[in-house]
Order: sequence, then structure tokens, then C-alpha cells
Amino acid sequence: MTVQITVPIDDASLERVRSAAAARGMTVEDYVAELVRLRFPSVEHPVKGHVSSIFGLVKDGEPTDIAKDKDKLIGEAAWQEYLEETNQK
Repeated sequence: MTVQITVPIDDASLERVRSAAAARGMTVEDYVAELVRLRFPSVEHPVKGHVSSIFGLVKDGEPTDIAKDKDKLIGEAAWQEYLEETNQK
């Protein structure tokens, strides 16, 4: 069963939601419905894909395992910061 609801939202937030939905080729209604399904998945409406597809968290490249690679990732970030601070990059 589908129920239509009205949700009050300020203009600035609505514009951000519209932009996010448009960037993903979705309507505002579909975008918000997908956010609800991600937060409260059900048998009738299983989550398709991954939360990162809605929030735009994935960048090109290999996925990272932060728990396993945190020391390496922190080291790389610190090295890049050092290079930038010393104008070597």
C-alpha cells in the first residue's frame, strides 16, 4: 500500500533535495522514498543498491576497507598534507 504524505521543509533544504534528486535522475518524491527505504527496509520494498548511491559517497577507484587499512590511509593523507605544506606537490 502506498500512502501520500505532506512534509514541511524549508526552502533551502528543499532546494538541496531537488539538486540531489536531479543529480541522480530522480524525482524529489522518489529520492525521499528511497531515503526512507534505506532507513527502514522492508520485505515489500527491499533496498536496491547501496546507501552510497543515494548520498554520493562513492568515488571512482577501488573501495577501501578503513578498518583494515586505516594506518596506511592516515599515512598517505599525512604525506600528501606534508607535500602540500612544503610546496612539493
